[in-house]
Amino acid sequence: MTALQFVTFLLLFICIVSIAIIIIGSNLPEIAKIVVSVVMVGSFMGLMVCGYFQTIEQDQAVKQKNERLTYNEKKREELVIEKLKLPITDILIEPVSKTEYYKVTTNTGVYKLAYAYDPNDRVIGFKEFKQITSTIN
Repeated sequence: MTALQFVTFLLLFICIVSIAIIIIGSNLPEIAKIVVSVVMVGSFMGLMVCGYFQTIEQDQAVKQKNERLTYNEKKREELVIEKLKLPITDILIEPVSKTEYYKVTTNTGVYKLAYAYDPNDRVIGFKEFKQITSTIN
């Protein structure tokens, strides 16, 4: 549980308890009702702030994921171009479903490859690169 989730849970709990005290405690002094009402309003505002921060956190995570995907796609193309010494227009890179492998088709043959990733899930090189068929005799 992250700190933001903990604070959200705590504020929600305080808000529910405050509402219960106001409903159940009909014989409370007026000052106690005012204090509980202020605490309840404060917890409502805190919940709104937590929701805002959670939205920002999710947006940031999506943005980082999109940047990583863009980087990985570009890096994959660069690595294949460098290895095969062909222009990208002569290369077709297709993922093989439910595996980590890619099928690369060129005018010189078909290749099977897998990429190596760093701990941040970014492409750093080839884990495996193998020619399956060749069109050159």
